[in-house]
Amino acid sequence: GLPGILDCGLWRALDAAPRAGRTLAIVSDIGNDILYGYPPAQILAWVTEAVTRLERHTDAIAITALPADNPSRVSPLQFRIMRAVMFPSSRQTLETVTRDVAIVQDGLVQLAADRGHRLVRLRPEWYGIDPVHFGIILIFNLGIGLLTPPALVEGQRQADEFAQGQVGAGEQHVAPHRAAAHAHRPV
Repeated sequence: GLPGILDCGLWRALDAAPRAGRTLAIVSDIGNDILYGYPPAQILAWVTEAVTRLERHTDAIAITALPADNPSRVSPLQFRIMRAVMFPSSRQTLETVTRDVAIVQDGLVQLAADRGHRLVRLRPEWYGIDPVHFGIILIFNLGIGLLTPPALVEGQRQADEFAQGQVGAGEQHVAPHRAAAHAHRPV
């Protein structure tokens, strides 16, 4: 995978580059680590360190807030689907994520206020199923569909034929899990 922001080559590049006029840094995309199970204190420590490093290289920093009201707008089913598709190894619950989002959000508000940086609150309507995420979900579902229907349809057809008594004793196309019932069927 990719290195974390604190271990990437950005900092060496910034240290080596000459200061070029007025600059602005944007600290964004902060909350994903919540779904990977990282505690809010760790996430806030990473963000604080990144902001501290950026302060040496830029004139202004904008920190984007988390979509803190969005977890309450997500149903448990929507959350489980999103988690399974976007974060398949995550076992975080909606309740835990909602709590951790609020803690990280409060920490970002405090960090921006303490350091004199701008906190940018993003509009809730900007979040949800966008075309990119919809495409990922669609491809995932199509992949499942391409792998499973023939076996399921054929198995169901065989089960229906067996239930209706249309499968003779000598026929070999009975689904394997139905073979025992087929062998003992009265003639």
